[in-house]
Amino acid sequence: KINIANPTKNDNTISYGSIVSANPTGYQITKNYFPAVAQNFRQRYVILHYTALNTDKSVMVLTQQAVSAHYLVNDMDDKEVYQLVDENKRAYHAGVSQWRSDSQLNDTSIGIEIVNPGYSTDSAGAKVFPPYPDYQVKKIAALVKDLVTRYNIQPTNILGHSDIAPTRKQDPGPQFPWKKLYDE
Repeated sequence: KINIANPTKNDNTISYGSIVSANPTGYQITKNYFPAVAQNFRQRYVILHYTALNTDKSVMVLTQQAVSAHYLVNDMDDKEVYQLVDENKRAYHAGVSQWRSDSQLNDTSIGIEIVNPGYSTDSAGAKVFPPYPDYQVKKIAALVKDLVTRYNIQPTNILGHSDIAPTRKQDPGPQFPWKKLYDE
C-alpha cells in the first residue's frame, strides 16, 4: 500500500519546465508524490540559426509555413524575445541533422532563430557576413543561459545549424560571436 502521508520524493519532484498532463473529467492528476526516476529532459541541445530575413518576414515564415523554432530573437534594441513553439513540443528547425551519434535533432533540441541577413555577395563573388549587434548577443546569451540552466544542457551541446547539417547549412555564420556568447 502507498503511504500518501509520507510520499517518496526524488530529484524529479521539481519541474523545471511546464508539465503537460491529462485532465480526466471527475478525477485529479497528482504529480507531486511519485515522480519517476526513469526520466530525463527531451531538450538536450540548443541549436542557433540565422533567419536571412527581416523581423516581420521571419515571424511570417516561422509561424505560417512548414518551418518553426521555439524562439525568435529580433534585431531590435529592446527587451523582447518571441516564443513561437512551446518548449515541450517539437519545432521544425533542424531538418536532416546529426551530432555525434544523435540524429533528427528536432526531437531533442530547442531551436533559436536569430534575425540576421545571413550573407551578401561582394563584387568578387565572395560571401560577406554581417556582425551581430551587442544588444542582440545579450538577448541570445540570456535566453541560452536560462535554457542551459533549466535543462542541464552541456556547453558542448549549444550548436549552430552548420554544426548539425554542415553540407546544407552555414548559419549562424562565421561572424557569430561564440566566445562572447560563452562568456555572457
